[in-house]
Amino acid sequence: MSDRLDEMFKLQLNQQKNWMNICSLTDEEKDEHLLRVSMHMMGEVHEYMDSRGYKKHKIWDDRHPRSSRIMELVDIQKYLLTAALIEGVSAQEWFDVFIEKTKIVDDRWNQDQAEWSDKSGIIACDIDGVLADYK
Repeated sequence: MSDRLDEMFKLQLNQQKNWMNICSLTDEEKDEHLLRVSMHMMGEVHEYMDSRGYKKHKIWDDRHPRSSRIMELVDIQKYLLTAALIEGVSAQEWFDVFIEKTKIVDDRWNQDQAEWSDKSGIIACDIDGVLADYK
């Protein structure tokens, strides 16, 4: 595991202490704080999309500079790391579960591809997406 990931976790934990010591929260306080963290993180996701010039009906050409967009992504990550810290997740555990989840997603993808590449001769048409949710 990268020492840099461990450093990021430590930096976020130390910065979080400016607002509250999340290590001493009760389970009820954790639930309440995680709700606020999640809401703020969703706000940051919206700010990121705005920085890309995204609106539901179109994507604008006047995006913010790349450096600003990266800053918005880091804002999202800081809230995500705070949630992980509230849950008591260590940098090593985060890394290990990331690797495990990546393997699960890859395995599912490969399984789906194998199922769809089966040459059974069946042809189906689902124009409105009712029967299947697949590209």
